[in-house]
Amino acid sequence: MKKLLFVSIIIAAFAVAVPVFACGQQQPHNRCWDLRGEYVIDFTCTSGCSGVYTHTMDIESITVPSGAFSGTGYYNADHSYIWNVNGTLTGSNLTFTIVYTGSNPGYTVNASGTIASDGTISGTATGPGQTFTWQSISGKADAVRCSQGHFIKWWKDKDWKAWYLAHFRNWWRH
Repeated sequence: MKKLLFVSIIIAAFAVAVPVFACGQQQPHNRCWDLRGEYVIDFTCTSGCSGVYTHTMDIESITVPSGAFSGTGYYNADHSYIWNVNGTLTGSNLTFTIVYTGSNPGYTVNASGTIASDGTISGTATGPGQTFTWQSISGKADAVRCSQGHFIKWWKDKDWKAWYLAHFRNWWRH
């Protein structure tokens, strides 16, 4: 009797788990991006200045489901030019604002761009009387499977040592 009960529980669990697991599978049009990480970015001045200004940006956090992200960065030629970045990711489109906090405090750059299918990022930016194009020359966003709405998903931790089952309200890395 105990064996029959145990087998019935296992069969019921698979009957429920398989459809639940499938609802989190990625469809080609459901790509989401995890921006966390370090990027080396070339800002090329197109108006109001000249030259290429290479910066390093470290995206430290992203909030789900709003897509709000934040981090820090610096000008590679002179690390006294440090700044904070805050932005929003919507699909493959991002907007962000850089505000210098070290040398030249308060200098602000507003940028927008897109994430290419290979995870590289690029776009345009404006500063006081200046216009730039920009592109990542190092670092890439990670494509992650995503779903909209409520779903339940199994996933492994970053070291692939343990499985977890969780209920999410919106997309996240899985």
